[in-house]
Amino acid sequence: MTEPQAEVPEIHIAVKLLLLLGFLLLCWYRCFEIGATSLADPDSCWLIAVGRWIVEHNALPQSDPFSWTMQTEHNNYVPYQWLSSVIFYGLYSTLGASSLLYFVCLCVLLSFIVMPFCLARKMRVTLFAQGVISAMAMSASSFHYFLRPEIFSYLFLSLLLFYVSVSLIPLASSPDVADAASGRPKQFLPGSILISAVFGFLFFMLWANLHSGFVLGFLILATALIACMLAPKSPGSPGRLAAFLGAGIVGSFFTPFGIRLYAYLPQLFFSPMNKLNRELQPLRLDELLTVNFQAFTLMQLEFVAALVFLVWTLWRNKADAQKLLSPPPIAALICFTLLTAVAFVSGDLCRRMIPFAVLISFPYFIFFANACATALKQAQYKPIGLRQFCAVLAGTFAFAVFGIVASIYQFPVTIPQTTPTFYAPDQAVQFIKRQRPQGRLLNDPQCGDVLILALHEEAKVFIDTRFDMYGLKIFKPLYIMANGLPGYENLLRDYQIDWVFFPPRTPLLARLRQNPEWRTVFEDEAAVIMVRQKAGSDAKSK
Repeated sequence: MTEPQAEVPEIHIAVKLLLLLGFLLLCWYRCFEIGATSLADPDSCWLIAVGRWIVEHNALPQSDPFSWTMQTEHNNYVPYQWLSSVIFYGLYSTLGASSLLYFVCLCVLLSFIVMPFCLARKMRVTLFAQGVISAMAMSASSFHYFLRPEIFSYLFLSLLLFYVSVSLIPLASSPDVADAASGRPKQFLPGSILISAVFGFLFFMLWANLHSGFVLGFLILATALIACMLAPKSPGSPGRLAAFLGAGIVGSFFTPFGIRLYAYLPQLFFSPMNKLNRELQPLRLDELLTVNFQAFTLMQLEFVAALVFLVWTLWRNKADAQKLLSPPPIAALICFTLLTAVAFVSGDLCRRMIPFAVLISFPYFIFFANACATALKQAQYKPIGLRQFCAVLAGTFAFAVFGIVASIYQFPVTIPQTTPTFYAPDQAVQFIKRQRPQGRLLNDPQCGDVLILALHEEAKVFIDTRFDMYGLKIFKPLYIMANGLPGYENLLRDYQIDWVFFPPRTPLLARLRQNPEWRTVFEDEAAVIMVRQKAGSDAKSK
């Protein structure tokens, strides 16, 4: 009888090691993906170019320096992500393009693993449970780990959610941990209202200069404040949350644009251009089980299943339910459930919101793991040991770095990276550098991004992927001309287009090949350059 008992711990240890190895391998794979795809988004080109312009001129541009169509549109140009661009350019110019991959990887790990693991440890959730949650979250968001200012919002959002969570939930998530004098649950976050205000001011001032996602932070804080006010015994101080929120709103005005930033946000969030951007479109039913979105679909099903299971469990164990659903936990549960439900719906309606939705769901799933164990009379948790905690995080970072290194070894680091769906027109850009056709350019938006990085202020593109800046005023005629729709010839004449730069399959190119006024001066598998004869007579054919 003694031998089987001795074998059980060994089996448990082996299972834990296998699960840990599986988690680390998943981190390696996701970071390998980051190394292979993070620079594939052409947006990284104009982001770095804007950062270079700011550094070289020691000022912010008052109008767009890279296009000829927007140079006079001062009111429509608000480089609201200016600080992100400066950081990206600083890394790129000093440490090279590879450093950008490591930077994206670091932000992802801090946002989706380190901060959630820290919250799980405070909540005494098992390492296995949090590993499963983080593994699902990283997989659900992996389709959008690009070098974009969003990665800063991922990090700031995870920090804010940690603050909100420990403000609403008692220390160690134990309802009976209370101050002997006041009867209120002990505060995890010490300090006065003034400290909260100062921290909130600095937090949102920095976030507002990095990315527009700071608005989401206000909505989360407002929801937490309402939940805290509705629960009189909540461990979170409504005064501190209110100070954090109020000072944060004030801090968000401390940008180079002031009130202009808020005036620009409606144009950014509700632009008619958003309907034409695939990243901002809702998920279709046939996409829910595809490789990119099946993890997100599974997380939504888990959200519903977890809520049903929790309600059923509490209904069966009414004594535990009364203890569990004391004012502090029930306030947190309502807050996190509401936020997660709204976030998941937002992700379904706008696929770019999926990483944000996943981050917002972390407190809900962590609270659920703790609350269910309490309801099932398994509340005697052993906190995750500090050594174990640090060892897992150290292993995660080690495997992540190994994934980036393996990716760099396998794929050349270029900006932008060539992928099966996007061929970077590098040779065409080199041709333009050598002998740029004269006159006004009409180009594909992504080709415009690449040209901006290569030629900077000399690019003078018709358009690039900053669609919120250009709007329908520029995009609509581009769409007509690029697709050779009725009226395209009149638009070419009205805009005085002298040469075009598009991918080979663009319908306009087929139209121009039949027009004797136009001839091809460059062509490869990535791009075609055609010039009008009168403007391109001095350009040599290739």
